[in-house]
Amino acid sequence: MPTTLSPLQRADGSAHHLQNGYQILVGVNGPIEVSRRDEVPEACALEITVRPATGPSKPSDKYLETRIHALLKQVVCTEEYPRTLIQITIQTLQEPSDPKATVAGRVSAALRHSAIPALTAMVNACTVSLMNANIAMNTTVSAYLAMTFANGAPQITVSIKG
Repeated sequence: MPTTLSPLQRADGSAHHLQNGYQILVGVNGPIEVSRRDEVPEACALEITVRPATGPSKPSDKYLETRIHALLKQVVCTEEYPRTLIQITIQTLQEPSDPKATVAGRVSAALRHSAIPALTAMVNACTVSLMNANIAMNTTVSAYLAMTFANGAPQITVSIKG
């Protein structure tokens, strides 16, 4: 099974996701109280943390955090949770053994292209975890992002009934 919901007991929402040879575990906590310096009066703050499979964080992890934050800021209905914080922690449990699919250690054009498989797996895992935590999202975008494909067949189907 490519996605398992609620593998973390203490998180508000979580998912274990398999895609492109990556095993990703995501935990979502929030909305929670935010410190004064991070408070946004009209919206919630998003805190994204990417943890690698092994070793300390690299520049590539910071790049992934920035990209995921930019995307999720558009997906999450931040105005629904003013003056709060939503924490999203992304842990890579396993990377593919193919060296062409792994993220390089240096920031360059090659990094941006090699980060795409990891980025798509992480974004899909984040979206499912946010749904699991009952965080309000733009339904069109979240329904599109939650659809993953393997060999041309959908692995997660989302049905929105109005």
